[in-house]
Amino acid sequence: MQRPYTINEVKVIMRQLLQGLQAVHSIGLMHRDLKPANILIDKEGTLKLADFGQTRVVDSSFLYTLDVGTKWYKAPELLLGNKKYTEKMDMWALGCILVELLDGCPLFAGSTDFDQIAKIGNLLGKPDPACLSETSAKLQFPDWPIKDLKEYFGGSISDDAIDLIKKLLVYNPSKRISVEEFLCHEFMQISEVEYAKTKARIGSLINDQH
Repeated sequence: MQRPYTINEVKVIMRQLLQGLQAVHSIGLMHRDLKPANILIDKEGTLKLADFGQTRVVDSSFLYTLDVGTKWYKAPELLLGNKKYTEKMDMWALGCILVELLDGCPLFAGSTDFDQIAKIGNLLGKPDPACLSETSAKLQFPDWPIKDLKEYFGGSISDDAIDLIKKLLVYNPSKRISVEEFLCHEFMQISEVEYAKTKARIGSLINDQH
């Protein structure tokens, strides 16, 4: 896009992305590498979720590798060495993607895992013990103050979008909302007529750029 996304364009993109991820989660899988580069949109405005090379079955008895995903969209439990994670890692990535669509730039653009945690901490405060591993639980984290998201974004993001972001960017994975709850959130509401018009407009913009 060569201009900021409209709110309806964000809703159309996110709804399609959520429907794709819903299909993944409904059969007990987690994508593990959600990021803008893995979201493809064709000339009809139809979104395709891509790159399933890191997708795995969700099993609470497994110890998964931490070497997955892309740093800017990686959930804090992975950055902090917790190998017992679930599909809720995908929900964190969705929160980062949503902010990027609304705000126009990545939210947490860390250069290393430590820098990434610091950037998250500078916005959300000290990590919740629920996302720590045995090793990271021994670390001393700064007493980062929790920032007010509406103030942080300078009022450029609506109250309903802020509420949704707060429910996605949560340290404790079990407290992050599900795909279904995301789809039903107030921010995501759009009439089917407007949805179809906006999807077609996205497709026409892609045609113009090609």
